[in-house]
Amino acid sequence: MGGLPRDRRVVAAGAAIAVALVAGSLLVARSLAGGDHGIDGIDLSAIKRPAAGTWLGSWVGSRYGHSRPERERAVLDLESKLGRKLAIDHTYVPWGTSIGWQPAWDLAEGRIPMISFGNGGDTREVAAGRHDAYLRSLAEQVRALGRPVLLRYAYEMDGDGNRDWVHSGPEYVAAWRHVHRLFDGAGARAAWVWAPNASAFADPSRVQGYWPGDGEVDWIGADGYNWYGCRNRTDWRSFDQIFQPFYRTAPPWRPWRPPASRGGTAAASGGSASSSLM
Repeated sequence: MGGLPRDRRVVAAGAAIAVALVAGSLLVARSLAGGDHGIDGIDLSAIKRPAAGTWLGSWVGSRYGHSRPERERAVLDLESKLGRKLAIDHTYVPWGTSIGWQPAWDLAEGRIPMISFGNGGDTREVAAGRHDAYLRSLAEQVRALGRPVLLRYAYEMDGDGNRDWVHSGPEYVAAWRHVHRLFDGAGARAAWVWAPNASAFADPSRVQGYWPGDGEVDWIGADGYNWYGCRNRTDWRSFDQIFQPFYRTAPPWRPWRPPASRGGTAAASGGSASSSLM
């Protein structure tokens, strides 16, 4: 496997800053131009970098409950508080389950779905084809949507807590490539998001071991956490501190440069905040 490419069309995007005030997580996608792009001008027939400015998205937690009406209400309430429609709505697919109703609803509402899936699926078994029936069913569900989505396969693969199913970089890469080919073969329309932990970029040689290869990835991402108040942690880390390894290491791999500054936030009222930039 070659190194991370220095000249490819990887887009910049984002996935989650937990904000207690709105019970959700914000995603930010930004182009070279800067400024807000919003939902206007998003072409749901293709997923490309914003022509200008920013895409704002979120995984939205629901304080109302987990039925469809309750989850829809949570998303719409967040959009009302923000004063804008989300460009990207992030959902999670636990291993062994379907993509659910939300991606189709998002597309009907004019949002781009980002679907995180694959975590917990043993990479050795995936690469060997032992889960093809399940994964093909997911691919067919994505194809049935009729428009492209963002697929974030096996995120945070470098994390210590994931070693029992990831095993190693080469085994992860083999699984990624197998899944990608399977979805392509099923006719699923998607842009693929690769998202290690932001901290992994502090050791470029290590994170590079999980790189699926040129032509396999459309968006590069990073998940970051402020663990203040959790796991007996007492050190508060800003958004910039959490993502410094990603900013310092990742730009040479992409044709764009990240913004000079970011809004620094971790969690509005303490606790951990998960954030992802892609």
